[in-house]
Amino acid sequence: MSEIRIRAEVSSVDPLAATFLDVVVDAGHLDEILLAEVNDRLLDMAQQRSMIGLDDVRRIVAEVLFDHMHELEPEARRVLELEWPLLFY
Repeated sequence: MSEIRIRAEVSSVDPLAATFLDVVVDAGHLDEILLAEVNDRLLDMAQQRSMIGLDDVRRIVAEVLFDHMHELEPEARRVLELEWPLLFY
């Protein structure tokens, strides 16, 4: 009896998008919990497309940070607000 094999779709992340995510993590804007949320949203997006680009990653990171801005320490929020235009515009 032959087995039916289903080809798994593999999404890839644009190298610039991966670098952007690394920069945001290295800058301390995403902790492990927020990074996990970003990754979950990227996985959801990966089901819909084969390539995740820089604009996709920037949008998702911005959404997650905006959703959790009120949870940040005042100093961390101030730094993020100063760097926001550099990261997202």
